[in-house]
Amino acid sequence: VKVQDDGTADFEPDICDAGDKVHITWTSREPGLGYTSATEYLKSMDVYTTTLDKATLTIGEIERLTDDEFYDSDPKGMYDKNSGDYLVYYLKADVSEDFIKSMSPTTNESVIVYMLYDAKEGKWARDYYYDNEVESEEAEDILVEHWGGQRFLSSPIEDFGMNDPLIIDFDSVSYNNLGVYTFTVDEDNNVDTAEDRELFVQVYDFEEHATYVPIRITNDNITDARPQLVRNGENTYLFWLQNNKDVRYINISELIREGVNDDGTITEIQKERLEMAKLKNDWIFYD
Repeated sequence: VKVQDDGTADFEPDICDAGDKVHITWTSREPGLGYTSATEYLKSMDVYTTTLDKATLTIGEIERLTDDEFYDSDPKGMYDKNSGDYLVYYLKADVSEDFIKSMSPTTNESVIVYMLYDAKEGKWARDYYYDNEVESEEAEDILVEHWGGQRFLSSPIEDFGMNDPLIIDFDSVSYNNLGVYTFTVDEDNNVDTAEDRELFVQVYDFEEHATYVPIRITNDNITDARPQLVRNGENTYLFWLQNNKDVRYINISELIREGVNDDGTITEIQKERLEMAKLKNDWIFYD
């Protein structure tokens, strides 16, 4: 089924199962826009979304989620069947005159942003934010005026002393009223060194519209990269590439279900289990 045919190039498609529909997101630009340089082209890239009806194979209304002078890319969708809400995460990068630097999340000034489709209201939440998403009414007013419903993912890493960590890789999955996403953080913010890249998992609560603090999965001097989340039955598995040659995985369902405190921090017993897995080099310890 052809999703969009407007004469523009479309990139980075992502699909998300949503019951009787499939949510589709991608990056593209408005047709007919001119540009004078490659960096101007990056500034024109935005996130688009639509749905595919499984029964009729018809495409719904195509919506442009972003419209600003930033480079928006690599969208990932998450759907919650209980509420019907839908999240789209993507990278938002500031574009410099250096085209190559602007293209890569390892070298540009980029953050992870998400948009919320509020099923209860039947629209994208562009002109309001929930209490757990903002610190004050003043902050909400600024976000509405300047960012039109875009929500900036907060991933402070206390271990590294980072409020806005350099996130290298990103993947997500949703189930049981939760959105679970995983990412790699470069500890020293230096892309020339890779052995200090560690894996984290973070949880979004669809019911509370709350994002909990990141949970550290790895703590070693080996490159941990390319995380992928796979949902199979009642379990969610996190796969990743270790030391550029070995594939590791753990079942994180128990970690999410029983190993997280009310504030989203990991319990001491789960910290010990992760540490023991690292010492034994046996990551398949939840099976």
